[in-house]
Amino acid sequence: MNRSSLPAAAAVLAGAAALAAAGFGAAPAAATPGVDRTPAFTYVSPLEALLPTARQLTHITGSTSPMRVVGSATEFTATRGTLEPAVCLGAFEPGHRDGYAVQPSGIAGQIAADGKPGRARHYVHQVVLGTADTEAATAQLRASARAWSRCGAQTITFTSSSGKTVQWRLDPAELHRDNTVLVQRQVGRGIVCERAMSAATAKDGGVVADVLACDLRGGEPAGRAEQIALTIAGNSAPTS
Repeated sequence: MNRSSLPAAAAVLAGAAALAAAGFGAAPAAATPGVDRTPAFTYVSPLEALLPTARQLTHITGSTSPMRVVGSATEFTATRGTLEPAVCLGAFEPGHRDGYAVQPSGIAGQIAADGKPGRARHYVHQVVLGTADTEAATAQLRASARAWSRCGAQTITFTSSSGKTVQWRLDPAELHRDNTVLVQRQVGRGIVCERAMSAATAKDGGVVADVLACDLRGGEPAGRAEQIALTIAGNSAPTS
């Protein structure tokens, strides 16, 4: 599931079913009589372990309902439609191969929301990329700063595979915290989002944290994506 397949505010979580069908975020099957009920342990990759938990996301977003992970992936996301101008896909949302200059050593991503389609208010798409070293992660931050800036202060149009369109206004991109965090505000039809990216040093190289946090009822999500990105960066810090 990704926002690029969401032409209307009420459908922001509609792709969750597709993720479940693909095996991402699917609920465990009910126990069957006569079948071994030994619990299955879910492997969490080192990159996925850097992502804030649903409970942490509930706190960061200020949601009055618990955030829940509705989908996850360990590869880049396919775009279900077209974006104009196409060069702004990287600024539009996280997780697309064309949105990154770096060749990552790994990727982990999650979608979280505080309700079902049409009822959720808060939506988070968090992605972390592993890189060969800190320099590669920092280079990605600089490359994204240039790319997002080219798309700032303009309106982009996404057309879904079904032909529905939605427009998003991208504000100018800004660098915060001594140029270590890239932030850009996005406004759609009844939705306001914040995009943030940060680069950090990890135990075995570097990481890039890329986050989109949205208020699906038009509230102001300022600071939320930035805080999530910084949390990922903090989680990656090598321990002595």
